[in-house]
Amino acid sequence: MKIMVKGEELTLSPDQEAAVTTVLEAAKSSGVEVTLVGPAGSGKTTVMNAIIALWKGNILFMAPTGKAANRLQEQTGRSVRTIHSSVFGTVNEDDSEKGEELIFGEPRPPEGCGPSTLVVVDESSMVDDILASTLRKEVYRVGGRVLWVGDKEQLPPVSGVWGAPLDKPTAALTTVHRQALMSPVLE
Repeated sequence: MKIMVKGEELTLSPDQEAAVTTVLEAAKSSGVEVTLVGPAGSGKTTVMNAIIALWKGNILFMAPTGKAANRLQEQTGRSVRTIHSSVFGTVNEDDSEKGEELIFGEPRPPEGCGPSTLVVVDESSMVDDILASTLRKEVYRVGGRVLWVGDKEQLPPVSGVWGAPLDKPTAALTTVHRQALMSPVLE
């Protein structure tokens, strides 16, 4: 399978192509937990770009932090928001006696999320169980789907446990493409 990414044609490896097929098939059902895992350099972003090209509906991209959102936006060329800014009401910036305290509104479905929407959450190893549960509830409430993308060996949530089922992936990439196999980065 070949895809175009930022004007460049990429050929997917057999495991990336299989992951695209498996993820798209699983994501057709609303309310189904879909997870793509793989180590750094295995092509998770390449698979996400293939899904962008093939998904027959709306795609919303999210990440647990602003830095992760910015990086994903650079890699996909798509708008990416943090989970918090997507699911919670606007921040109350009342400078009264509360000082710098952030106050979020009630959870709501992400703007633009509906029955044909695929919500792609990158760096999902950093998403704790409480935030993941809130996101799931709000996306599923309007018939959307969630695709968790992450690496089981990366940073865990600051508190709590994994919110995404990274230990039971729908699709797993195993071949590292970005670095040489003997790279100290992989060690």
